[in-house]
Amino acid sequence: MNNIFSKENTSINQNKIIISRHRLEKILDAYLLAFNEYNEFNENHILIQDFIQDNTKTDIKLEIQQTDLLFIIKKKLKQNLIEFSTEKEKIIYNRNYFEIINWKRFLDLRDLCIERVSFEVDNRDIFIFWMGVFLSQSGLVSTEHENFKEELRKLAECLYFSDYTKIEDEAMACFFSKLEDQRKGRRVIINKRVYPQMYTPTNKKLIEIFHITCDEQKKMRTIFDCDEKLSRADAKVPGRADRRKLRMGNIINNL
Repeated sequence: MNNIFSKENTSINQNKIIISRHRLEKILDAYLLAFNEYNEFNENHILIQDFIQDNTKTDIKLEIQQTDLLFIIKKKLKQNLIEFSTEKEKIIYNRNYFEIINWKRFLDLRDLCIERVSFEVDNRDIFIFWMGVFLSQSGLVSTEHENFKEELRKLAECLYFSDYTKIEDEAMACFFSKLEDQRKGRRVIINKRVYPQMYTPTNKKLIEIFHITCDEQKKMRTIFDCDEKLSRADAKVPGRADRRKLRMGNIINNL
């Protein structure tokens, strides 16, 4: 299940959507919430109630717009991720600057997940990995080996990756090794400069990894490029952008 709309779980034909029992169980409360809010979903509500009671059926066909289904899943995804981070966020103000920045980066990726709703096949591992990196450096969770594995499992569940096995099969062994070295206070020394064990990517690198658009950067707390940084600085000082353009124009005219 790499994608909310993966071929193994749903098939879409105009307004008719076939959903597997496994997928429906994962987002059932989101469906029921939507059915209570929108009258046009009442027939689907009845269909689902019958489907739940009949264990012989493996999938269900609902009359529902794809955009409505996206809205429902997005709402549930947002609820899952916010619940995951709310308890941790209560103690962030007791942390140092480095930990706060990493927590904000985690939140940026969290919000990017919510905004995009579904993921490309290869993006699942990237999201889990980098969210795990920033979570580990936020100081808000225990980085003991098994404890942190459990945190990643919970995060994968929030993203509907119930079949995510790379935490168990040691595909992330290097990540956990670096995590353990960091917990023990070990540092990397290159050319007499001391670096932390964990990965510390630049904004430029993260933008490349996640293909973050200019519009998405406008909503980010920490992950944005130089142009967005300049735009935010200009917004704080009215007339600053106009004065800069005027100066640049004068320089060009004097060449």
